[in-house]
Amino acid sequence: LNDHFSAVGVSMGLLGVITAVTLQCVKAFNIKGQELTTSQAACEFDFLGNRNDQTASLQEYLNSTEFSRLLWWPFPTLQRMIAWKAHTLQPSEFDPNTSGSPADFKPKPYHPVFPKLFGSTLPSQAVAGTGFRMVASYPDWLLKMVGTNNPEGTQLINLINGVAPYLYPLMIDLYFPLSSHKHPAQQFWDYWNGSLPMDTIEFSDNLFNLVYTELWIPIADANKAINALNDHYVAQGMNVRNYYTIEILASKKSNFWLSPAHNGDTVRLNIMRFDTKESDDLNYYQQFWDLMKANNINFTLHWGKYLPPAFLPPASAGGNPTPNPEGPGYVTGQYAKWNDFRSLRSQMDPNNVFLTSYWKSQLGIS
Repeated sequence: LNDHFSAVGVSMGLLGVITAVTLQCVKAFNIKGQELTTSQAACEFDFLGNRNDQTASLQEYLNSTEFSRLLWWPFPTLQRMIAWKAHTLQPSEFDPNTSGSPADFKPKPYHPVFPKLFGSTLPSQAVAGTGFRMVASYPDWLLKMVGTNNPEGTQLINLINGVAPYLYPLMIDLYFPLSSHKHPAQQFWDYWNGSLPMDTIEFSDNLFNLVYTELWIPIADANKAINALNDHYVAQGMNVRNYYTIEILASKKSNFWLSPAHNGDTVRLNIMRFDTKESDDLNYYQQFWDLMKANNINFTLHWGKYLPPAFLPPASAGGNPTPNPEGPGYVTGQYAKWNDFRSLRSQMDPNNVFLTSYWKSQLGIS
């Protein structure tokens, strides 16, 4: 039974229907934390491991911070870091003038970046979402306006390409300004379920049509992976079509067979992109899957986000698709219990009722 529980915990619905759940809860708790926005070089930990001082490394920071989330903009003209962190609020930390007492707690919730207009953040989100979508789909929308064979249009695009790396930081400053006396770091304290899942209150998925691939990497390789990504961004320069951010999280080892953290503690690199179309998204993310393999960095992937396609498009017209080296053979090969999972899946669903065509392709199950 324990093995079945470990298999079902992360199983993409391939092991049938769960009909009953018994929860073993922990005691409710409160949290206290802050969100600080700095340059990449000025963050409170040694992000790239090149400071040669006593500052904690990225791995040490993630290991020692109870709850953390980083947002990293790795572009040449915008090397910015937002560090959100929190810890369990201890009885000695209550302040009668702010948080009250354990018996009379006065929460100050975490507030997302978007300001409220008319009592809602949706108007400012809509403005920001429109701007980011224009950046993500540039120059397609501009070419439709000026025409693909218009010399003046070509000159305009060249002009925008020249100034965009310096305009983009100004756009980011509107929503994510550096912490300063004018924009102090946000301090918050709250019930755990109010501010701990901070990403659920940040923005509307309908207004921010983001897509993701999320690489889970052994935490011992945290700085190796970050440096590989940083070098890649430096080499490719400013790519206007794909501006956004990388979310960096940590995850403890999991007992679930197909958890991306089954092999041990991990650092999670969630690469965000404004959606254009699926083929563009897959082509964009392929470079990061290739990059990790080229640097001998093992990774597993968040099952609910973009996965490497089973086959790559043909190299030429009329050619045949080729198996993707980062496809099912690689992905499933990272799981020590993969063969056990396949065997159990066959037993629990012998008629393949729950085996969709998507998972059949992604997991290489015949």
